[in-house]
Amino acid sequence: MPDAHLLARVRVQTHYLLHHCFLDQQPILGHMTRLLAAPAIIVQGRLDLVCPPAAAASLASRWLAAELRMVENAGHLASNAKLASALVRALADFSRRLAV
Repeated sequence: MPDAHLLARVRVQTHYLLHHCFLDQQPILGHMTRLLAAPAIIVQGRLDLVCPPAAAASLASRWLAAELRMVENAGHLASNAKLASALVRALADFSRRLAV
């Protein structure tokens, strides 16, 4: 990875962390009543160390209209071929659902 690319990536990540990922004091699960009926597909890498799979499972268990798709042998980065493929598939499936 070129130094300029790495520096830009670190700057973005640091910006988000300094601003608490732009989340308010109440965690996402505290706002679930707003999402219960909204359809969603949650794509999660089973080996993700940044956003642990247990968090996605907890979210999916509370989100009645959501479908959880766990991707084996994938972590956090969408550049992982298996995770990227699952994300593309989820977008296509969701687009078809919205078109009906």
